[in-house]
Amino acid sequence: FMIQEMEAWLLSQVDKIEEFAKSEGLIRKRVNEDIKSNPLINNIHPEAISKPSEKIDTIFRQYFDIVKIRGDKQIRKGKRYSKTKDGSKLIGLLDLKTIREDFDEAKWLLAYIDSHQDE
Repeated sequence: FMIQEMEAWLLSQVDKIEEFAKSEGLIRKRVNEDIKSNPLINNIHPEAISKPSEKIDTIFRQYFDIVKIRGDKQIRKGKRYSKTKDGSKLIGLLDLKTIREDFDEAKWLLAYIDSHQDE
């Protein structure tokens, strides 16, 4: 396998997507449905998911709303995934030990970073 995008790491730990959503004040739709059971990712190794950023965007829209206030009205709208706004926050929530164990490329990247920290 070769990782396509960092979002594959996020899809490997969907509990972190839930944690992110709570911290961002998103409203959960499909309250009783576990994201892990979504057919886009269920029983698929994250490295084998094509276009993982698109899958995360779809999951965000299916499971979370943002609320905007316009005048005296509340407008609920499906949350879109933004690699630049949301990606770094989500990556920061990941369990690196698990990522290192589950993804060879992450293991190599983290080893490279570790070996070059003093430069």
